[in-house]
Amino acid sequence: MKAIVCAKASSGIRLGAWDFLLWEHITPITREGKLIAARIIVYAGDQE
Repeated sequence: MKAIVCAKASSGIRLGAWDFLLWEHITPITREGKLIAARIIVYAGDQE
């Protein structure tokens, strides 16, 4: 639950967008072999 609250607070994702998120929409970002962040595609397949 803490991870969801932190992600929502820091990214501005709308509450309804969580229903459509899949694991494939999350891409890890690594530097020198270490995980430093992740990229979340919130509205996958939407033109905007």
